[in-house]
Amino acid sequence: MSLLRFLLLAFFIKILLISTSLAQEYIPFRKGAKWGFMDAQKNEVIAAWYEETFPFSDGLAKVAWGGQFGFINTENDLVIPIQFEEATDFQDGVTWLKKEDDGFYLFNTQGEQINTFSYEEVFLPKEGRILAKFYGTYGFLNPKGETIIPFEYNYAESFYEGRAVVQKNHKWGAVDSLGKIIIPLEYDFVGRYDDGLALVKKRSQFGYANLEGEIMIPLIYEVAENFYDGRARVQLYSDWILIDKTGNNILQYDYSSVLSFSEGMAKVKRNGYWGYIDTNGNEVIPPQFGQCANFKNGFAIIKEGYGYTFIDKNGQKISNWVYEDVQDFSDGLAKVKTNGLWGFINVEGEEVIPCAYEEASKFQNGLAKVKRWGSIGYIDKKGWEYFQGETNK
Repeated sequence: MSLLRFLLLAFFIKILLISTSLAQEYIPFRKGAKWGFMDAQKNEVIAAWYEETFPFSDGLAKVAWGGQFGFINTENDLVIPIQFEEATDFQDGVTWLKKEDDGFYLFNTQGEQINTFSYEEVFLPKEGRILAKFYGTYGFLNPKGETIIPFEYNYAESFYEGRAVVQKNHKWGAVDSLGKIIIPLEYDFVGRYDDGLALVKKRSQFGYANLEGEIMIPLIYEVAENFYDGRARVQLYSDWILIDKTGNNILQYDYSSVLSFSEGMAKVKRNGYWGYIDTNGNEVIPPQFGQCANFKNGFAIIKEGYGYTFIDKNGQKISNWVYEDVQDFSDGLAKVKTNGLWGFINVEGEEVIPCAYEEASKFQNGLAKVKRWGSIGYIDKKGWEYFQGETNK
């Protein structure tokens, strides 16, 4: 590579990094009925004149005007015209856009339409493949809009662990990222891969296939579930048991109910109360809760009295406060509700954003959308509000 080409490449990479950094700092804000963007110091960087703005993704932000959507960059240049009735956020460099009375088209971050045909149903990219529906059949595209796996399936799911579940003529199987059939289309059901194994069903019996499509655990079970955290719940001769990835029994339990694993813990019920076991079948939190949820992001919601709180994986409550309602942790904070209003606590159980909002979304990428006194806008994790005045929404 010549010195000139190297310097030009370095220059463009620097520009891209600066643009991406700016996009991460730009926060949608509302002034009255109009929306624009502020930076993290609450300086107005893009004037508020859109009907609504949304967080930046892949260097572009979705904006709305006249009930339609388009995309701008950090300089407020219109990269994709505001003329679409539906628009997904950018992911892996692409977005799906839909015009009125038409299907979905794929666009890149340069604002170029990268497919010729419109699609009836579309999904976000997963493992470099994009599931879509065309004239009643499903297939897969790459991020360039090229068809990689033909549109020939009656049903399909997005890729997990390099494999996608497909169905054709009422028979199920799985394909790899190039469309090669890995699990033959001969089963009555195939579940998505998890921990390198997929649940398969034939003639009312369940077993498991590996990533090469080989049956690793025989089809002998009356009922079975997907593997989670290296364990699966199965029923054999009317008894529920827990098996590992080799098919060995880990636990034949005396619980009245055992649910699927999440983050290495499974809910178990005995004498009307719930607790948790680990993946070896050890009872780590004895049944004691009338209601509880799966562990997510290190914590589980439990009901205590007339309210709700959180426990950690040792069964310890993170706070003595009990709330009217709570939702799982996201981005390090959890939504909690007191006196009909929402706020946020951190993983230590401290209320870091007061319960002052009639509505609130979960935090994502450092932002949450809230509604206070009928006024809508975004807040950051410090509790700073990026909205001014009333709104008609």
